[in-house]
Amino acid sequence: MTKKLNQNQKILSQFIQLQRVFNDNYLPPLIDLLQQRKEALANLDAQYPKFNMLTQCVIVLFFTFVENSAISIKHILMDGCKSNALNIKSKNQMDILMKNEERLTFDDVMKITFSVFPTAFGMTGHYGNIKGKELSALFLLRDIRNRIIHPKGIEDFFVSLKSLNGQDVNSPMVSYITELQKVLNACNKNITIGST
Repeated sequence: MTKKLNQNQKILSQFIQLQRVFNDNYLPPLIDLLQQRKEALANLDAQYPKFNMLTQCVIVLFFTFVENSAISIKHILMDGCKSNALNIKSKNQMDILMKNEERLTFDDVMKITFSVFPTAFGMTGHYGNIKGKELSALFLLRDIRNRIIHPKGIEDFFVSLKSLNGQDVNSPMVSYITELQKVLNACNKNITIGST
C-alpha cells in the first residue's frame, strides 16, 4: 500500500510540474504573441509583415507545446505503468504509448493527451470533445505549421485567414488549451484523491 501511495505521489508531483511548465513557460509567451498579433491585425494593411511573422511564431510555439505536452504525458504514463501505479487496459492505448516518439502521428499525440491520459485515471476520454469541436481545424493548423517549417514554395511563407477556412488560428488553439487544462485538472484531482 505504501509503495502504491509513493508511486501516486510521484505521479502527482510529475503532473504538478507539467502544469507549472504549462502555466509558467508556454502560456505567457503564447499570450504575449497573440496580443501583439491582435494589435497588428487592427491595422492589417500596414502591419501585414509583422502579423504574418507573429502568426507563424504563434503556430510553431503552439505545436511545440502540443507535442511536448503529449510526450511528457506519455513518459508519466509509462513510468506509472512500469511501477504498477497505473494500468492501461486497452491494447490500442498501450500500443500508442509504446510507439517510438518519432513515429507518433498527430492523431496519436491527441489520443495520448485526450484519451489515454484521462482513462488511465478512470475518467472518460476527452478526445471526443476536442474532435467534435476543433480537431479538423487543429489538423489544418498542423498542416500550416508543416508548411512554415518545411516550405516548398514562396506561398508557404504567408499565412492567411483562408488557410483555416476563414477561421483565425486563435480558435483551435484556445479550444485545445481549454480542453487540456480540463484534463490536467481532472487528472490532478483524481491523483490527489487516490493519494490521500
